[in-house]
Amino acid sequence: GTEAGTVMVGDIYPGSTNSSPANITYFNNSVFFSATNLANGTELFKVAIDNPTLSSVTPVFSSTTGLVSLSTTVTDLDNETSSLYIDYSLDNGTTWASSTLNTVTASSGTVSTSTGRITGITSTQAGNTINLTWDTKQDNINYSNQVKLRLIANDGYNNGNPIISSAFSVDNRPLIRLSSNSMSLRKIGTMIDSQSL
Repeated sequence: GTEAGTVMVGDIYPGSTNSSPANITYFNNSVFFSATNLANGTELFKVAIDNPTLSSVTPVFSSTTGLVSLSTTVTDLDNETSSLYIDYSLDNGTTWASSTLNTVTASSGTVSTSTGRITGITSTQAGNTINLTWDTKQDNINYSNQVKLRLIANDGYNNGNPIISSAFSVDNRPLIRLSSNSMSLRKIGTMIDSQSL
């Protein structure tokens, strides 16, 4: 961690006396350590770490706009302000890149965005639903049938478990017009699909 990110979560030995924390060990989402207090002397302490969680996502691609819409609920038992990272993969999750977000709304509070990141999410025990659209055209995606989205929430201290969508297709290839009066074609893989106009 950093000095700026270090905060007091409790005063074991109130006042100016040092509680001398030692033997700090992280295990199973908790921090264990020994410390001294006035009442009991040196004893073992445990601080549970509640990482933020996300609900599963089902992305929906619009071939008209090139936007992918989805929503997720960010929950944090510690009620900490969270950030959300949204990455995409075009190869079924082998490699990841930051997404270009188009719109973001939250059910509670105001959020800000930058490439692939939403900040200022008021995360509560009840949850805060985030609706967003990802602009696949801005990320220069022509076609892939192995697209996945990965969402990771961070409460300023820890990342929650990533949520990864099922694979879906993005197809921003233009229609190929053969003639202006009867038919248009779109190349799909190695096949040609005709559509009447």
